Amino acid sequence: MKLNPSFFKNYSLFTLVFVLLAIFWGAWVRLSFSGDGCGSSWPLCEDKIFPENVKALIEWLHRLSSGLALCFVFILFAMAFKIYPKNHGVRAFSTASFVLILISALIGAVLVLSGLVGANTDKVRVLVLAVHSVNSLLLVGALTLCYKMSLWKKRGEKITDILKVKKPMIYFVSLFPLLALTGNIASLAGQLFPSLSLSSALALDLLPSAHISLKIRPLHPLLAVSFLLGLSFFAFSKKHLLAPALAVLAVVLFGFATLVFLSPLWMKITHLVLAYVLWIFLLDFSIQKL
Repeated sequence: MKLNPSFFKNYSLFTLVFVLLAIFWGAWVRLSFSGDGCGSSWPLCEDKIFPENVKALIEWLHRLSSGLALCFVFILFAMAFKIYPKNHGVRAFSTASFVLILISALIGAVLVLSGLVGANTDKVRVLVLAVHSVNSLLLVGALTLCYKMSLWKKRGEKITDILKVKKPMIYFVSLFPLLALTGNIASLAGQLFPSLSLSSALALDLLPSAHISLKIRPLHPLLAVSFLLGLSFFAFSKKHLLAPALAVLAVVLFGFATLVFLSPLWMKITHLVLAYVLWIFLLDFSIQKL
C-alpha cells in the first residue's frame, strides 16, 4: 500500500462516513433508552466482553463503533503528517479531528460512569449533552474540511486558505452549532418528558417548574426559523445562496413535521441525519465560493 494524497483522499472520506454512522448509532442508543444497557461499567459491558441482552448489545455496538472510529481518526492523523508538508491545512484539520474524537470518548465515559443515561433527568446531563453535541458537530466539520482540502490541487497549502470564507456564509456556519445544540436538548426533553399532544407539550414547556431541557426546547424551532429567514433574505440578493436556503427549508419543514407528529423515533433519527447532511453541505458550499 502506497501512502499518497490519492489514497489519503479516499481514506479520509471513509473515516468521515464511519464517524457519522457511529454518531447516528449513538443517537439510537440514547433515544432507545439503551445508554444504561451496560450499567456503570466502562469500557467493558458489565465487566464482560460480550453483552447478554438487547439493550446491552445496542450500547456495546456503539462502544465498538466509537472505538473503531477513534482508531481510524488516529490513522488519518498519522497519515496526514506522513504525506503532507508542514503547515498544510490537511495536517491542521486531521489534528483537530483527533483531539475532538478524544474529547468525545472522554464525554462518553463521563456519561456512563456518572449514570447520565437512560431516563436520568439530572440537569447536569443537559450540560454534558450540549457539550457532546457541539463537539460531535465540530468533529464532523473538521473531518469534512480535512477531506475537502485533500481534494485541492493548488490550494490548501496553508490553514489560512480555509479561513477566507466570504460573508454571509461565515455567519451561518458559525451559528449552526448553536442551532444543533438546542435541537439535541429539545430531543432529550421529548425523550424524558413525552406528551400526548402538541398543546400539552407546549403547556409543559411553560410551567415555572419545568425541567431545564423543557425550558430550552422552544428555542430550537425559533432559532431554526430565524436561521431560515436570515439565509432566505440574503438569497434574494445573492442568487448563489438559493441552494443552501432551500436545503435549510427542507430540514426545517421536516423538523416541524417531527414536532407535529410528536417526535416518533424514526423521525428523530432522520432529522438528525438531515441536520448533519445540511452541516456538511453548508461547509462545502462555503469553501466552494472562495
